[in-house]
Amino acid sequence: MSKQTAPEYLSETAQEWYERAVTEFGLETSGELAVLAEAASSMDRIAECRELIKRDGLVIEGSRGLVSHPATRMEQQHRGLVLQACRQLGISSPVES
Repeated sequence: MSKQTAPEYLSETAQEWYERAVTEFGLETSGELAVLAEAASSMDRIAECRELIKRDGLVIEGSRGLVSHPATRMEQQHRGLVLQACRQLGISSPVES
């Protein structure tokens, strides 16, 4: 099996996790790699959401007053996608803690 490199569009952190998962868990089929790439991409979205929440706070001013930051819901959705992908692949998740 040749070394599988991560997609270039992923952040450095997500690329490192992708490549580590490929090696550690022996992922090699195109289906496994596609699921792993989607999980890694969702990890990047989680990081982006966290930065937005850090910048703006958990609540923001909406048209009717204070509301939960939309990024909190997006973060939760992407966390679920990562966990689902990892379960599908039978690997440990980087976002379980």
